Amino acid sequence: MNNYELKILELKKGVKISLFLNEKLIGESFGEVEGNKGILYDVYVFKEYQRKGFGKILVKEVFKELIKKFKVKNFLIRMVMKGGQKDNLLENAGIGILAYKIGFLPQIDPYQLFSEGNIKNIEIIPEKDIYPAGYQITLNSAPYILTAMVIDNLFQKPQPEKFYYRFISHKNLIEWVLENKLILGNVNYYLKEENKEKFYNFLEMKND
Repeated sequence: MNNYELKILELKKGVKISLFLNEKLIGESFGEVEGNKGILYDVYVFKEYQRKGFGKILVKEVFKELIKKFKVKNFLIRMVMKGGQKDNLLENAGIGILAYKIGFLPQIDPYQLFSEGNIKNIEIIPEKDIYPAGYQITLNSAPYILTAMVIDNLFQKPQPEKFYYRFISHKNLIEWVLENKLILGNVNYYLKEENKEKFYNFLEMKND
């Protein structure tokens, strides 16, 4: 991983960071600014280079650039996992796990989102190649289709596909959110004030 190079393009209200390995483009990430808030809204690493730490590099560098160039003090992640259509795979699941590790939490009310009356259907998204299994949850309210992946908190890894082939209720989903075990796509993740020190340590920056 020592041969990687970052190219930073400053946008009017944000940044785009391209990651090259041996002069080959292998991933990109994007950040934007709203007021004093720095927002990571997309990270993509090509399939053959995933699970090698490159997504973590892109997340770190986007936030560092937003802090240095725009002096932002609050932080949001708008994309955690891609997926959510039938037969789709869960992409960027590692970014969701990283979000939890560095202090971000889903910006939702789990009691409302996962109330019994708001859940229409739950389907299993099977694992394939490097992509983990998960749930596709159809809701009666926005965001209507939600992806969800359960992690093993002890090992900080996605649960195996066999975990999903059991009955679950809306109560399980609420419990997993409260225990920081459920990674959700299609929702915002916010940085809790008490987790900022952890976040700045991840960035290897001082919290000024």
